[in-house]
Amino acid sequence: MKITYIKKERGWIWRAYLPDPKSGGRKDFKSKQFPTKRGAEQDAEAMLKNYLGGGFALPSKTTFEQLANQWLRAKRGELSKRSSIYFYEQQVNSLNLFFSKVSIQDISPLMVQDYYSTLKEQDKPLSSGTIIHYSKTLKTILKFAVQMKMLNNNPAEGVKPPKKHKKQIDPYSRAEFIVFYEAIKSHRLFAFYRLSAFTGARRGELLALRKSDIDFTKKEITINKTRGLAGSEVIEEGLTKTDLPRTISIDEETCQILKDHFKKMTLELSSSPFPLQGSDYVFTQEDGSALYPSTPSNLFLKVIRKVGLRPQRLHDLRHWHATELIRSGANLLDIQFRLGHKDLKMTLGTYGHLRPEDKSRIAEHFAKVMSIS
Repeated sequence: MKITYIKKERGWIWRAYLPDPKSGGRKDFKSKQFPTKRGAEQDAEAMLKNYLGGGFALPSKTTFEQLANQWLRAKRGELSKRSSIYFYEQQVNSLNLFFSKVSIQDISPLMVQDYYSTLKEQDKPLSSGTIIHYSKTLKTILKFAVQMKMLNNNPAEGVKPPKKHKKQIDPYSRAEFIVFYEAIKSHRLFAFYRLSAFTGARRGELLALRKSDIDFTKKEITINKTRGLAGSEVIEEGLTKTDLPRTISIDEETCQILKDHFKKMTLELSSSPFPLQGSDYVFTQEDGSALYPSTPSNLFLKVIRKVGLRPQRLHDLRHWHATELIRSGANLLDIQFRLGHKDLKMTLGTYGHLRPEDKSRIAEHFAKVMSIS
């Protein structure tokens, strides 16, 4: 069997006249375009290996949208969390904006590379981290096509998305944090921000916190759920595989702030015209109903603007907590557990940096310990 390599305007293709496993006759097969001749040669080698092994995929008229929907249907059967299902639904919707009507046989490495470049160069460019998420989903969908004998190889394999540049975490200094802390003290949700900053818990974890999760005797809170948005739907579910359930200690003052918070909630509920009885959430609206997930974030932004602090996210209070623990000399394994990280690598990857003032302090500390004259 002879394979011919043909130079096209935007790359190379291979062409082969082979027996058709379906009809029994012979058929002229052509590949998609590859940026280099070597790419076409490698694809032809993979085709021959599959062909001789009985796994050769005949050209398919299936569009990417059809393939992606088939993959998504199978994926839904694997997932139990609504948030995970929503994540992949959004991924597929975004990929379909570019590939939807394209035949999967026509998707080439060059087209995949063009897709990544488009995401980076559009009017509102996506971050490298977001593009990497899309690239992983795209590769998985096309791998599914190979497994289903709809493609002979994965055209997204080997095409690299833009490199992710790690963003330096720069939470508030202690002085900045105190400005925010004093400004939020009089608000009915002050206890929420106290817990956020003094435990490092995530927004969703605190929104899902129940009164039964607090043990004032042991001075501990148990975090085992999260509450947030999947599109416009409010969902509550268990933590992800990388966010471990944990019971963490809280200080005496935080305990007192929480006790005061519950007293205020009881007074609010008694004066509400339509109180919602039986709610066990720690943080609620005045009528006892659960807080809408975006409420704490919106309030945080409103307060820092009012007091003139530099822009931050509510999540940066978690970073502030971790950074202050590291600067105080806390054990990294203890910090890992407190934050709910699956492993120490995640903690080090996020908080392994040191501020310039800390570096000089370490040098002075080492010299003092050694005290060699």
